[in-house]
Amino acid sequence: MFLKRKHTYFNIKRKNMQKLKILFLGAGYANISALKSIRAEYFDKAEITLVSKHNYHYHTVLLHTIAAWGESVKNVKFPLEKILDSKIKFLQDNVVELREDSVMLEQNGELKGYDYIVSGLGFSSESFGIKGISDFTLNIHSYESALKIHEKIKQNILRYKTSSDENDLKIIVCGGGLTGVEFASELALSAKEIAESNAIDSKKIKIYIIEAMPSILPMYSKALVAKAYKRLESLGVEVKNNAKILECFENGIKIAESSGENTLNANNIIWTAGVKGNEIIAKSNFKNGRSKVEVGANMKNIENLYPKYFFIGDNSCLKDAQGAFYPPTAQLSVQEGVALAGNIMNLIDGKNIESSFEFIPKASFCSLGRGYAIGYIYNFHFSGKIASFIKHFIESRWVKTILK
Repeated sequence: MFLKRKHTYFNIKRKNMQKLKILFLGAGYANISALKSIRAEYFDKAEITLVSKHNYHYHTVLLHTIAAWGESVKNVKFPLEKILDSKIKFLQDNVVELREDSVMLEQNGELKGYDYIVSGLGFSSESFGIKGISDFTLNIHSYESALKIHEKIKQNILRYKTSSDENDLKIIVCGGGLTGVEFASELALSAKEIAESNAIDSKKIKIYIIEAMPSILPMYSKALVAKAYKRLESLGVEVKNNAKILECFENGIKIAESSGENTLNANNIIWTAGVKGNEIIAKSNFKNGRSKVEVGANMKNIENLYPKYFFIGDNSCLKDAQGAFYPPTAQLSVQEGVALAGNIMNLIDGKNIESSFEFIPKASFCSLGRGYAIGYIYNFHFSGKIASFIKHFIESRWVKTILK
């Protein structure tokens, strides 16, 4: 039971002092960050359970490399048994519904009796209601989906030797944000390698980035974006700005450009144009916007509609001091997880939970093929090999964090 008083929640100790039962849903950045930040002695003081559809955690910011290169890329997928404290109970299952006091799982049925539930189920692809997106495109939303993209593109390139269908060698990447640009850049290198190793003219491979806005990568300065365009051009990637996707069909898309409506054909269409929170949130009839629950600095619903729940990562949306929502990023999820861990330990100790979380964006980098990147750390901008080195260093720090 909670009493709300000036944005502080008070944990009312139970008479029999039973161990708190806390349920974590999802094994993405937010929940893994939280579980790794809870000090070891607290796993003896509470009963903590993690539910995830996979028995591993994947480095989401590197999924584009799996989509381009396949399983040859290392340090992307990590078994949970190597990450989690042995005292954490693990259930491999699919969450099908969130209820105010319980959770429904596909195999294990209803889980109830938990004092707190942490929803960190990750994101879903956002189609924006565009016809054909769900039926005719692939998207990078999990390790398996990324691997599926790699296999399909590889198969189509190899099929060209017998089909002579130029569409087998064409790849359309829908969306010029981080994921789309990073994937297209890596793909330009991997597709060339696949073609040349199978006696196919790699010059026939065509990769397009379709972006509805006037520019790709709006989160970076004009100077850095200019370098990104130059790099993409050197890789043979064609960018179409101000191109709104109207419809997707089996072997192409229809776009609206300044010249009018045009059709672009390809047998490989990858959707990276948008994500939303997990669809389970909306299906569970929780008050949400784009499958996300708005939370305060304590990671609880701002209206305290669901007292047992914390929402973090892509299941939540949080406003900054100016009233704008923070964009969903891995570093936001990680910082939310660290903050939540402090409150979980407070609850276990019977203390108040704090509402003092403030996201501090430290850096952002975009890889543009192996050995090249752009990005910034605070107000310092980087590009080229040094930026690539910094990006890999940041990514390796997460690996060290979860494996320690």
